[in-house]
Amino acid sequence: MMKYWNERWGAELVAMAPSTVEMRVLRPPTTWEEAFLLAKEQYIYAPDVVDQWLGGNFATLVKTLLNGRVWLFWWD
Repeated sequence: MMKYWNERWGAELVAMAPSTVEMRVLRPPTTWEEAFLLAKEQYIYAPDVVDQWLGGNFATLVKTLLNGRVWLFWWD
């Protein structure tokens, strides 16, 4: 996924720990549709971000990704 996200969005790994990943994004999604499709991918990769961190609110993840330059992933 990280290789694909790097090619598609210019996402680069900044930090990695046992339960977290942080990425810097050079070309973030600029439309709601792009951000929504990316959010679906990210939910498959790390569902705890939505299910636990964002209180189950998928739309909040989409809003965060829209023009967002930092991606955070977290696993419980």
